[in-house]
Amino acid sequence: MNILLLDHEMYWIESLARGLRMMSYAVFKARTASEAVKWLRCDRPFIDLVLTDCSIQILNHPEMVRAFREKSPGIQVVMMANHKAGNLELWSNCICPIHFIEKPFTVAELTNLIEALRIRT
Repeated sequence: MNILLLDHEMYWIESLARGLRMMSYAVFKARTASEAVKWLRCDRPFIDLVLTDCSIQILNHPEMVRAFREKSPGIQVVMMANHKAGNLELWSNCICPIHFIEKPFTVAELTNLIEALRIRT
């Protein structure tokens, strides 16, 4: 499974990337939403899942997810959030399913979510 990590905090991306690679996932990184969208629009490895932070402010989140789904209709999107309920209003205009994982979380918790999403598709 190919995973694109999107977060402006490099130490968080590096930590997640190490943990996910240890679990045999292929991991790619982006620091901004526009960088992630460019990644998905280029002829790069197919991305199965985008893991991003709700605090990314460069592009509104529903618009970003629509851009991801234009390129890869089956792509899964997981949002990392400090509080699930506090971020739900961002998704009122988004018709596609978004999955949340509440910070802080362990690599094992993230892996369990990823595997559950893989089984559903």
